[in-house]
Amino acid sequence: MRKDYNKYLRLYAISLVVVSLPFLFNFITIYNACEVMPYEAIVKMQQKLNAIYGSALNGNLFKYKLEMAKNRRPAIIVLGSSRVIGMRKQFFHGSFVNCGLAMSHLNEGAMFLEEVLKFHRPQVILLGLDFWWFNAAYAQPQTYPDHDASGTGNLLYKIKEPFTWFAKDRISLRTYLAIMLFRNNRNKITNYDNMGVLAIKDSNGFREDGSYLHAETIFGFNPTFEDIKFKQTLEFIDKGGLRFEYGQRVSPERVKDFHKIMAICRRHKIPLVVYLAPVAPSVYQKMQTMDRKYAYIGELRSYLQTLPVEFYDFYDIAEITARDCEFFDGFHPGEVLDQRILLQIVEQNPHTILKKYLNLSLMRAKVKEFSGHVLTEYHKSRYNFPETDFLHLGCKKKGVGGARGLSGAGSQGRFKLTREN
Repeated sequence: MRKDYNKYLRLYAISLVVVSLPFLFNFITIYNACEVMPYEAIVKMQQKLNAIYGSALNGNLFKYKLEMAKNRRPAIIVLGSSRVIGMRKQFFHGSFVNCGLAMSHLNEGAMFLEEVLKFHRPQVILLGLDFWWFNAAYAQPQTYPDHDASGTGNLLYKIKEPFTWFAKDRISLRTYLAIMLFRNNRNKITNYDNMGVLAIKDSNGFREDGSYLHAETIFGFNPTFEDIKFKQTLEFIDKGGLRFEYGQRVSPERVKDFHKIMAICRRHKIPLVVYLAPVAPSVYQKMQTMDRKYAYIGELRSYLQTLPVEFYDFYDIAEITARDCEFFDGFHPGEVLDQRILLQIVEQNPHTILKKYLNLSLMRAKVKEFSGHVLTEYHKSRYNFPETDFLHLGCKKKGVGGARGLSGAGSQGRFKLTREN
């Protein structure tokens, strides 16, 4: 009887070990990929390594950018949605952090500023506005419970998630083993150190200054890119959804939220420079044919001209460039176009508060050199491939288009950030 019991225990223990091993391997993998680190530690390591950070499991960008601002204590902060994340520190003199994506709505932007001002007062804030923020048809949450996520929570979900990646072909076994066994954080696309599964796979993620590198798509390795020839953006407009909801009037409630941002800056005596972010020229032309459905945008542009702060309207970017090639997609400007915007601000207003912070000579040289590109190639040693015509618009790029079909490529369209509970 006792022998049978001991045999049972051994079999049970062996079975437990066998069943537990895959979960243990998953934990080691996500641990080595920095997917269970607190944001404070992530930022410190990223600054030390000059790494790209792109997480497949953590989505609290409010907290991440707050920790970045706390770490760098910047003189210049760029604030806005994903449409400002092409702004880079090389464009500016002085300490800089791109806090793009810390806010996805106006009220969230006010919350972020309040948090930053608890530990630091920047010298100037550059705020990029999205027109849809002022449309009542575009939903705006009143609370943001995800802001409390530390980066270390939801561990059970994180340990199980690699099984889903394999089932949906989101990660190759080679990449998984390289992370688990060798703590590999490099890929063939760039020469950066990388943190987070998205970055380790394809160098998709945030640079140490808070700007974002879409390496997989820009260098021609993303077979799931959905906005070729702006197809997806134009469908959004036709259907009136996903930021492009139709609207007749500017929302008074959203105006109040925006006034709160201006009041915070005024109260702390921080110069605020505001601009309305652009859409691609062909997208703008499409929206103009439907101007009655987007009547609120015209009202918004008129209202913004009355602001008691510096304001610049780049919704129609034709004055700067009539080309679509410097956009990442239908409504995200690339780095070259962001430099054109900064140069145009100085052109329109030689007395702008921004002027003393801008590296004008460098930007003029880079805009000339990389006209028609999304990426400004400051460090050629960082990139193993040239920029491609990933939009399929016939854009002329320097060099020959990059190779395709890299093992494990395609994550940008298929991985989705998971916010912690």
